[in-house]
Amino acid sequence: HIDDVFLKPLDAEALKRVTSFSYKSGLTVALSPWVALDMALSLWSNIKMIDEIGQIYGVRPSLVNRVSMFKSIIGHLALTGASEFASDQIVDQLGGTPLASLFSVRLSQGLGVGLYSAKIGLAMIAVSRPIEFVENEPDLKALTSLLIEKFKKQLKPTK
Repeated sequence: HIDDVFLKPLDAEALKRVTSFSYKSGLTVALSPWVALDMALSLWSNIKMIDEIGQIYGVRPSLVNRVSMFKSIIGHLALTGASEFASDQIVDQLGGTPLASLFSVRLSQGLGVGLYSAKIGLAMIAVSRPIEFVENEPDLKALTSLLIEKFKKQLKPTK
């Protein structure tokens, strides 16, 4: 009863925020050519997401959970920087790359960063929730489809 009446609306709001922050983080990385800016915005976005999820559930994560989340964020920053470097190397190797190929590489990079951010958000939901999920625990698979759809809708050429 507690899960259905009290926690489901909180879970829905938390998932909405995770999706929003993950999408914005991924889109920023996909569109930005600057590694330092990507990393700074990813750091800010993930810290903000963690704080907002904690506020939704009305609990502040323990020190151990905060350290764990911070380690995940550091991994996220490493992924952001490494993927930016790798995409630049791929574009350099391909030489006169058509714009579509360059855009595809950037979009893949942004989607990967967005998914990693979503993974951090889901972990934060799990540690912030007052009781464990009884059923229907959100997973990365569902968020992956949602993020891909949001990317498609945002980047769809207008007529």
